Amino acid sequence: MTMKQILLITVLLISGLFAQNSNDDCMACHSDESLNTTRNGKTVSLFVESGRYISSIHGSMECVDCHSGFNGADLPHKSGTNIHKVDCSSCHDIASFKGSIHGTKNVECYSCHTKHGILPASSMTNGRVELCMSCHSTGSVKQFTQGGHYKAYKTNNRVNCVTCHGSNSHDIKKVAFNKFTETQLCNKCHATHNTQFSVELHSRANQAEFPKCTSCHGSHLAAVNRFSRNSQECMTCHMNPTIFHPKDNDKLVNFIKTYQTSVHAGIQTNGVEAASCADCHGNHTAEGLDASKNRVKRENINATCGRCHQDALREFNASSHGLASRKYKDIAPVCTDCHGEHQISKVKSPEFAKMKIKEMCMNCHVKNEKVLKLTKAKGSDIMHYESSAHWKALKAGNEKAAVCSDCHTGHAMLPAKDPKSSIHKSNIANTCGVSGCHVKEKNAYNVSIHNKSLKEGKEDSPACADCHGNHQIESPNRFGNQGAKKSVYR
Repeated sequence: MTMKQILLITVLLISGLFAQNSNDDCMACHSDESLNTTRNGKTVSLFVESGRYISSIHGSMECVDCHSGFNGADLPHKSGTNIHKVDCSSCHDIASFKGSIHGTKNVECYSCHTKHGILPASSMTNGRVELCMSCHSTGSVKQFTQGGHYKAYKTNNRVNCVTCHGSNSHDIKKVAFNKFTETQLCNKCHATHNTQFSVELHSRANQAEFPKCTSCHGSHLAAVNRFSRNSQECMTCHMNPTIFHPKDNDKLVNFIKTYQTSVHAGIQTNGVEAASCADCHGNHTAEGLDASKNRVKRENINATCGRCHQDALREFNASSHGLASRKYKDIAPVCTDCHGEHQISKVKSPEFAKMKIKEMCMNCHVKNEKVLKLTKAKGSDIMHYESSAHWKALKAGNEKAAVCSDCHTGHAMLPAKDPKSSIHKSNIANTCGVSGCHVKEKNAYNVSIHNKSLKEGKEDSPACADCHGNHQIESPNRFGNQGAKKSVYR
């Protein structure tokens, strides 16, 4: 205590003012910012900001209403230990607080309400999160300000700590949520999502290792970034072989693992997030493989892929493959038959090298008897490609050499008799003469009498395939050395 404080107390004692114990008497000393004491070896300030106290909810009360048994004439003002403790229960019903996690941990009322600038609960609402985080600022709690709940809190105070951790500020619960109590809690706000989640695969699994809300969304972070949450959180469980049937676990885990190196697992160069697990499988509506509305069931997979790849789906739906897929679901290809499932690769990647495209197409159009019967084609006719100039050039390392998709396109394949087909007689010159292939030959043909006659409607006029063949494209050697010198495959 300073000499100034000692002199002030001496004057007050002589004048007998302390006998009144009024707030003015107390503030005569406690308005001094330098007034302090030592408690448990620590220096503790005894300064009270008068204006803040007067404007508080307790402003009309006398100091001794809370600090009972104090005698201003004595130093200290009260005998015993912990004389600074205040019993709020003399005025306030704090039974629920005593039973809360804060009460059992002996958290003092002033930790939230402050000591002298007491504010009513109604005026503390908007600052509740910041108030809680003044103590709870470690671990995952500090992530709260980065998540979707905090955004809702700052926007219209829809979510704060009490929303999840207690029915009111005094009834804060211990963090002991299980799968079912947590779901019930989240459903108070997310009722629509509850309706979806209640019928999906994860919800029906009662095992403890199956996910609850925070397993995917996080607790305090409640992130909305679908790439970081959906895929990474899904992988945490689905790459754990212990949660799958022993007969299938290794095979299934390895299958799921291929997603990590797929084009979907990356971020596109323009900053748009690539496809996450939930984009294909659904989030709250993820269903088992037998579910009729399952997004990744074979009859639904095209529509699922088309949610992002709209142009490709539009072309595919109008193609021979797309039209057949509506009628022959067990025969016609779907997106994943060509592109794969989890291991989706870029079209310009080694996985889609021309050599592999040829094998992919022939698996159906040469080896599948159902396809051959449906298309009324002969596998031997298609196998002629393996003796063609195109195939020989491709095997020799010429990546410009044509493979199936170069002529038939990747998604818009149509029969040759269809005027919109890339191999229709009126279009085939442009198909063969695409940039990087037979450009000079196309230009020459376009000014020829053959093309002129074809445009006049004389369908027996020859186009490229009439002379060079279809799948069995022959080298210009058949026309003599002059033609051979001009071959792009020499």
